[in-house]
Amino acid sequence: HLFEDCHKQWYQRRVRGFSFEEVSLSKKEEEMMKRVLCVLLVVFFSAGLCDEPTPDIKTFLQEYKGPKGDDLKKIEAIVEESVHKFVENVSGFPITCLKIAKSFSDDAVIEVPAGYNVINNRGERFLFRACEAFFLENFEQVHTYIDGDVIVNGYQAAFKRTILFLVKDSRCRFVNHGYTTLTFDKNYKIRQVKDFTDVNDYLVNLKKCSFPGTFPYEESTKAKDEL
Repeated sequence: HLFEDCHKQWYQRRVRGFSFEEVSLSKKEEEMMKRVLCVLLVVFFSAGLCDEPTPDIKTFLQEYKGPKGDDLKKIEAIVEESVHKFVENVSGFPITCLKIAKSFSDDAVIEVPAGYNVINNRGERFLFRACEAFFLENFEQVHTYIDGDVIVNGYQAAFKRTILFLVKDSRCRFVNHGYTTLTFDKNYKIRQVKDFTDVNDYLVNLKKCSFPGTFPYEESTKAKDEL
C-alpha cells in the first residue's frame, strides 16, 4: 500500500519538479527507478517529499459579497493590518489578555481548535478570564508567527501560522503549526476565529513538556469550565 500511495503522489506531484520525460528510459527502467526513489522517499520521510499536499489557504475563505473597487481595497488593507495586530497580541512575555479580549465583537464565536472547542463570547471580562486560564496558567511565553502571506477576501482573512510555546515551570519549548481564519465585522472587530491544527500533536508535545503527574491542559480546561 505504501508503494501504491507513493506512486499516486508521484503522478500527482512529481518529485521536486523532476519528470522521466526529460530522460530516455524504457518502461521497465522507469518503473524500477520509481520504486527505488519511492524507497528513498520512505527512508527520508521526514523530509516531507511524500506528505499530504499543503492545502490551498483560499479554500478556508467563503465567497465575498460586498463593496468592490477602491472600497474593497480599503477594507482589505484595514483587515490585513488588523490581522497583524491580532497576531502581535497573541505573542508576549507574558500575553496581554486585555488586548486580546478587546479585539473581539460582542457576538464573536471562537473555535480553537476548529471543530473541537467552540466558545461564544459573553463579554470582555469572560474572554479575559478565558485567555488567562489558558495562556497565563500554562505558558510562560508565547510567540505567534505568520508563515507566508495573509490571504484577504473582503472582511475575511486566512494565514498559515506557527506558535512557539514556553511551558510554565518546566521552561520546555515546543511549536505548533496550523491555519487560522479571522472574520471581521464592519467595525473591524473579530466576529469569528477558526484555528485548524493537529490537536493530538499539540497535546502530545504539551504532555512531553510537563512534569510527571502534571498536565497543564487539564488544569486550563477545568478553569475554563468554571467560568
